[in-house]
Amino acid sequence: MDPFSGWFAFSLFAAERLAACACALHAVYRKRRNPTSAASWMVVCVFIPVLGSFAYVTLGAERVQRRVLRRRRARAEQRSAEQAALVPAMPAEAVAENALAVRAGLAGLGGNPFLSGNSLCLHVDGDEAYPAMLQAINAAQRSVVMASYIFDSRRCTGSGADPMGLAFLEALTSAARRGVRVRMLYDAVGSSGTRSRFFEPLRAAGGRVQEFFPRLQAWRLNFRDHRKMLLVDDRTGFVSSLNIGARHLRNGPCFSSHDLCVEIGGPVLEQLRLAYEREWLFATDEEAEQEVVALPPNAGTHAVQVLEGGPFHTDPVFLTSLVSAIHHSRNEILLCTPYFIPDATLRMALRTAVNRGVRLTLLVPERCDSPLVNKARMTELRPLARELGVTVLIVPGPMQHIKAAILDGEVALLGSSNLDNRSLFLNFELDIAVASRDFAQQLRKTLEVDLARARELPTTRAPLLTLFMERVAALFAPLL
Repeated sequence: MDPFSGWFAFSLFAAERLAACACALHAVYRKRRNPTSAASWMVVCVFIPVLGSFAYVTLGAERVQRRVLRRRRARAEQRSAEQAALVPAMPAEAVAENALAVRAGLAGLGGNPFLSGNSLCLHVDGDEAYPAMLQAINAAQRSVVMASYIFDSRRCTGSGADPMGLAFLEALTSAARRGVRVRMLYDAVGSSGTRSRFFEPLRAAGGRVQEFFPRLQAWRLNFRDHRKMLLVDDRTGFVSSLNIGARHLRNGPCFSSHDLCVEIGGPVLEQLRLAYEREWLFATDEEAEQEVVALPPNAGTHAVQVLEGGPFHTDPVFLTSLVSAIHHSRNEILLCTPYFIPDATLRMALRTAVNRGVRLTLLVPERCDSPLVNKARMTELRPLARELGVTVLIVPGPMQHIKAAILDGEVALLGSSNLDNRSLFLNFELDIAVASRDFAQQLRKTLEVDLARARELPTTRAPLLTLFMERVAALFAPLL
């Protein structure tokens, strides 16, 4: 045997083991908030040679742009002063008639105050949402800002451009040519099939287009921009689980994702504007706009709060608000989510609520777009249905992609956040909390169509092989 070959092989082995130990130690140090995730990553790094370390660097390492985060924290007090000047003593008044919102302390948990005087209109799927969004863009006079995790450029069947991706590109380009200030964010991983050159017409017209964590960085899958929002002239906003593409059209050939979008008008749009400015700062390292603008005028009666999620928060905003509302609920909780892999905090909150006598209904898709998640979620759903009598409703057909919660018919949450670790702790997310019985009833009525066609998850014991595969997938749940 060639001594050099033996030494070379030993050197490679030693280097791989050192890398594995380094990744395992990094997981222990960095994942202090989630010991279960840290332990899982330690096992993966140590016992799966090469691939374990690569998976951790790709999926697990929580390294962010510290310089940008320091700048964000430095401006936190300034932003608070700006908002205080704009919102004189309104938070308590906005939720005075909403007992659950007051008991749960939602006004102090979401990072933004509740603002009253807002209008809300629900749009189901792209068939309803896209025309309203395009109409707003075409009527824009001053500014359009947009963020989308997925912005499809290729037709799902055959060749050519995606009709909805092209329609939005043309509308944004036309607005830029009219002198409207247009800014567009799309995620490098979510929109991996969309090339930068697709947006060249918009850039040529004077619009700004930014890929979030560009492709040279996109091999690291953490900290994705999972938000879906549009704000036009600081007067009309949209927040949803809806991406841009023909896959969201019920009457199209590629319908694969069933979603909800909420159109917003009123003072809370200032919170939406500030959330986008911070998102743009993180993506571009450009200072956000500094001026204090007047609150948009009242447009309705709803009290609304923007929940801005991201890795720069010490505590996960959406999770904190949801768990507090669950703990203070008294009658009924309806959760609608495509990915149900709760962390220990949310799991215990739900089980505690059920044991207190609160009725819990989970509305989930028959099949989600991740085989691993599809299996792992069943280890959460089956015990809830079998042991606690929770109503787990399975929606057939295209994936039910709606992310929403209704608590006691008083508080509603709606937006982009999934109920899994990646969404709750790592991704940039955007949701709204609404302290309004009228809107909660409107959302419930909209979901009745899905509730009526759903079937209940059987409580009979699944085959042994099925249970084994689900539990193997669940081992990776803290990493998902």
